[in-house]
Amino acid sequence: MATILITGANRGLGLEFARQYAAKGERIIATHRPADPGPELAAIAAGSDGRVSLHQLDVNDAVRAEELVVSLNGLPIDVFVCNAGINSPPATIDAIDEAGFLKVMQTNVMAPMRLVGLLADQVAASDRKVMAFLGSRMGSIGDNARGGGYVYRASKAALHAVVKSISIDLAPRGVVALLMHPGAAKTAMAGARGTVEVADSVAGMIAILDGAGAKDNGKLYNYTGEEIPW
Repeated sequence: MATILITGANRGLGLEFARQYAAKGERIIATHRPADPGPELAAIAAGSDGRVSLHQLDVNDAVRAEELVVSLNGLPIDVFVCNAGINSPPATIDAIDEAGFLKVMQTNVMAPMRLVGLLADQVAASDRKVMAFLGSRMGSIGDNARGGGYVYRASKAALHAVVKSISIDLAPRGVVALLMHPGAAKTAMAGARGTVEVADSVAGMIAILDGAGAKDNGKLYNYTGEEIPW
């Protein structure tokens, strides 16, 4: 039984990761930002025979993040699914809100860096040693043919760069760090743009993680398994 830590597990992709990993019989550490995890995540935990534990965590709260990791008491983490993230309202280049930009960067880039620093030893101590980050095709410079999306693109491009460095720095410890694009999944964040069923997106990403190895370190994949250029 593998141990999976999922951030942002109370809704959307994170919730579906928790649901599908629970169905596979894995041990899950599921974090949620609101005080109430919500009925769906609570039901998953209730039906798991104790394999799913729920933990309140705002990923931007450095103190709470450290407290959570301390509470795990060195438990090896086979797969860290860094899912929590936020979008930003679309804006033209002459109308970027600085405070909004910094909030997106804090959540989508700084928070994952902090969590990697806190969890690196526990991931390295596990059997599978996988760190998975929800990247985006929107963060690919090589794949950008439409422009726009300045704030979200910037945050995901920065995350991609951070994960690439993590993949190099933690490779000597056997850790595999990779990024996954969930497609236009039908989540609240995607809104009317969603075209991919959440269950299909997550099933595809879990299939990638199930087979993840050194060959995948530092790469960005679509949920279908297609490698996306940087």
